[in-house]
Amino acid sequence: MKSAYELAMEKLGKPREFSDEKKAQLAEIDSRYESEKAQVKLGADEELKNAALDPAKQDEIREQLARDLKRFEEQKETEKRKVREGKGSK
Repeated sequence: MKSAYELAMEKLGKPREFSDEKKAQLAEIDSRYESEKAQVKLGADEELKNAALDPAKQDEIREQLARDLKRFEEQKETEKRKVREGKGSK
């Protein structure tokens, strides 16, 4: 039995094959954004420790972290889409 992914790929046609250069660009984008996300998480952890006695401040920090992580993910996917479409990366 085929997975949903396999069935979808059949409907769309053969999956794209990327050159080694594009694969490297995509991997570099992933790596860069994972690094940025890790830095933001570490900063948020430190801020959460400093705001240990202020639950409202902790909630604010968590909300900002979630917004930042979502923004990074959107930026990463935008860059990767450009590479896949042959428009290069930033």
